[in-house]
Amino acid sequence: GKGQYAAFVGHLTAQSHMEWVKGAFVRAKSKYKGITRIGGPIEGLEDVNVSYQKTKELLAKYPNIKGIEGSAATDVAGVGRAIREAGLQNKVCVMGTSIPSIAGKFLKDGSVDKIFFWDPALAGKAQDMLALMLIKGQKVGPGLNLHLVGYTNLKKIPGSPHGLYGSAWVDVDKANASKYPF
Repeated sequence: GKGQYAAFVGHLTAQSHMEWVKGAFVRAKSKYKGITRIGGPIEGLEDVNVSYQKTKELLAKYPNIKGIEGSAATDVAGVGRAIREAGLQNKVCVMGTSIPSIAGKFLKDGSVDKIFFWDPALAGKAQDMLALMLIKGQKVGPGLNLHLVGYTNLKKIPGSPHGLYGSAWVDVDKANASKYPF
């Protein structure tokens, strides 16, 4: 595809948000020559109304924008509201981190195409299992299999002496949003 997109972050100081939008920018630049980001990350301040207002400004300035990426849970809801009001469902692709209780109504009407998150119950279970293993003096480290979806081959967080992560993110669109009642 071709076109311009914008990227929202909750705060310019939110390291994970900045890493996500940088990763998307680098990937688009290297693999998708026709896709360009409009400026740098846009700060939504983790406020749905700020994301909404800034999206309205984006749409006025860049009427042919093709996509908007959100990092904070509130970003895509604010963006989705502006997309809905402008009647741009199916014309502007909106994706980002959120949960159905925040962005679900925008998934249903097509103002938001897809959201991503980590199931908090599953993440909590993984953390509980790790804590219990540590209490029992069991080895915890890279490659560990917790026998939970997404936590079957834990990886070390680069630069962190003890941090581990899994791959348990969930992709949600209007077809499966009702499966996640949070």
